[in-house]
Amino acid sequence: MKGTSTDSEAAALIARLDWARSPLGEANDWPQSLRTAVDIVVNSPMPMLLLWGDQLIQLYNDGFARLAGNKHPGALGQPAHATWPELQDFTAPIYDAVLGGQVRTFTEQRFILQRDHRDTEIWLDLTYSPIRDESGAVAGILVTAIETNERRRKALELQQRSEDSLKAQHNTEQRLQLALAATDAVGTWDWDIGEDRFIADAHFAFLHGVDPNEASLLPISDYLQGVHPEDRGTVARSIKHCITHGTEYAEEYRLLQADGQVRWVFARGRCYKDPQGRPARFLGAALDLTERKHTEQALRQSQTELQLIINAMPVLIGYVDHEQRFRLNNSAYLDWYGMTPQELYGKSIREVLGDEV
Repeated sequence: MKGTSTDSEAAALIARLDWARSPLGEANDWPQSLRTAVDIVVNSPMPMLLLWGDQLIQLYNDGFARLAGNKHPGALGQPAHATWPELQDFTAPIYDAVLGGQVRTFTEQRFILQRDHRDTEIWLDLTYSPIRDESGAVAGILVTAIETNERRRKALELQQRSEDSLKAQHNTEQRLQLALAATDAVGTWDWDIGEDRFIADAHFAFLHGVDPNEASLLPISDYLQGVHPEDRGTVARSIKHCITHGTEYAEEYRLLQADGQVRWVFARGRCYKDPQGRPARFLGAALDLTERKHTEQALRQSQTELQLIINAMPVLIGYVDHEQRFRLNNSAYLDWYGMTPQELYGKSIREVLGDEV
């Protein structure tokens, strides 16, 4: 298929498969909508699974092959229900909804899958989206799956560390509660404002360019040096505002690493005053958003590619969510109703077509 990655194992398997013996028929005879969808899947940086036709025949990329474990490569070209009978109670209502034009999303969904011939617990963020053919009918389902095991592990580690600290130090309760709620943690801090002594854990110090051995000995200015120059002023002003007005501190910023890499962080904290009402302590926790930012960028790229593909189709293509509001439409659809994407997005069917619907 034109456009597929030459380095992709899944693409090579798809090219070698005898599709003439499958419900999809010869690959050379596939409709353009199916060819395009397959190209998007095999070239996606995220794990993706395409289910096509009445039997929901499976085509997927290398990322999904790793998630499939022992099911790969046997699952390729096979009906979904035949490959995953143990998941049918979960997937059947989802497939029915998506084939009806709806979108389904799930966050941190737990599964038990076979990897290396043993049961393995896996947690996934999932999105199921309808894919339409040249006639505008839903012909397939696009599944995007992002493994969140590492994110959960970090969250559980942080929770355990926070609980242990809570037992040992009652005066850091607020700091620990913030840490308990965090995932993808960078770490926690406790700034003694009067002494200008910034106490942080080793990971927080390292990412801010501070020697972990000196993590509890330095002023806050040493930590601010690790913030990206374009964000440093904003972070400093936000901290000052929090201390002056007693508001909650919440800031998203970049860290410039020694090797030139950039990491994204979200920090949340609060200033606490002494009995005389003077600012005394500034406590908080930070989350590492870098992987999430990369995933969002890849997803936006895939969405842009999908929009370009459907815009090139000379048929009306669109879908509405469970509230019957428009969420995706191609150029032909917009031209038909004489509306811009901004005017149509989020509108209900009744608002667009009128009461006669």
